[in-house]
Amino acid sequence: MTKFSKTKKIILLSFFVLILAFGIGDIASAAELFFGVQNPSVGVGSIFEAGVFVRTEGQIVNAIEGRITFPSDLLQLKEIREGNSVLSLWIQRPEADGHTQEPGEVFFSGLVPGGFTGEDGYLFSLFFEAVLPGEARIAPDSEQILLADGKGSKTVVKRSPLVFDITRETKAVNELASLEDSIPPEPFSLTIGRDPSIFGGKWFVAFAAQDKGFGVSYYEVREGEKAWKRAE
Repeated sequence: MTKFSKTKKIILLSFFVLILAFGIGDIASAAELFFGVQNPSVGVGSIFEAGVFVRTEGQIVNAIEGRITFPSDLLQLKEIREGNSVLSLWIQRPEADGHTQEPGEVFFSGLVPGGFTGEDGYLFSLFFEAVLPGEARIAPDSEQILLADGKGSKTVVKRSPLVFDITRETKAVNELASLEDSIPPEPFSLTIGRDPSIFGGKWFVAFAAQDKGFGVSYYEVREGEKAWKRAE
């Protein structure tokens, strides 16, 4: 073997080790979206909670968005709750809207002022009713997690889907029935204003509300003696 061939092999080997090292670094620093359930055994007719969580692996993140997909033929989405979420400012609250999304999808997008780092960052909970037996898969999709680095850099995201069997033999339970929210939302202030560039120059009221219990479903506002309307 010539000296040139040996040198070439050493260079190629070093290049391979360098690529491998970078690859390992990316995996080690990847944030993770995962799910948590109280009972892994699900029977037809059961209503159960699937919590959505983020693990940052030492990184500080300040924005998370994505979709959660599920088999709409096996699972019926009953309710979504986001109280105590690390996402304190929602761009899009988690919701399933058949007019804008496909069946079996929940889209969400939110911010973490000041950033978050931790192992079990709670985002929100999905309550499903199991309607048919079969293998169900709840998984994150189209996700983006941005770092609080002043540049909004995207981090690598590891997906950890929840896969489980729905059986007829398992006793049906209702995890939704045992939950009650008796704590009112946090106090908040209203800002009344008018700007010719928005809402056709009409008066508007703006506010940001949070709830540490199950989250805010909606607020209603009323102008004078007119009927109450949901705030948007």
